[in-house]
Amino acid sequence: MTKESKYGKVVTGSGELEIIDFVQANYLDNRTITVASLEDGSYALLVENPESSGRNTVSKMWLSKESTVGLFSTISMHFEAKGINLLDELKQAVTSDGKISYGISDNLQKLKDDDKTSS
Repeated sequence: MTKESKYGKVVTGSGELEIIDFVQANYLDNRTITVASLEDGSYALLVENPESSGRNTVSKMWLSKESTVGLFSTISMHFEAKGINLLDELKQAVTSDGKISYGISDNLQKLKDDDKTSS
């Protein structure tokens, strides 16, 4: 008998991987971004945009842990090289009260920063 995944599975080129945990954040422009840890230690990244945005409605990436860390560090370096403060950008992207609406899997701890709000 196969064990059912509590959070679902991600289909990859080499089969299905169980989602171990996730964080999902909703932003002011109705964009939803999800980061999920998978059973093999890799990460699934998902960006969902409303159709009205004119952007792809769904963008997905499946990356190793090392590539995920590399992606985020390179993005951070890119913004820094352009003189853009990521914290300021984040504040502009969230709701008007400065709080991020987010959800997490029940096996993760709630975020402790006052700038975030759980949904």
